[in-house]
Amino acid sequence: MTRIKFYHDSSLNVTEELKAFASSNMRFIVNSLLNARLDHGQWQLLVNWAGFPDDENSWEPATVLVEDVPDLVKAFVRAHWLIPTYVACRKI
Repeated sequence: MTRIKFYHDSSLNVTEELKAFASSNMRFIVNSLLNARLDHGQWQLLVNWAGFPDDENSWEPATVLVEDVPDLVKAFVRAHWLIPTYVACRKI
């Protein structure tokens, strides 16, 4: 099961091609984790996606990334564990 949700809204211009892509087993690969933030009580990590330009980086829930790429999350937290902003992130 993918994390992509389908929305029915004619203004979104959802094409058959997009529906086929969303239901495929295509996965995005995390290249690196760049930053962390606390947003409305939820930790998020800034993801750099493999094969995509930097302007496609996106904030993703840390809890999802812990499931999908646990080694990258652990390495990121260890590398930043002394920086006060990230101390609370270690509890994810």
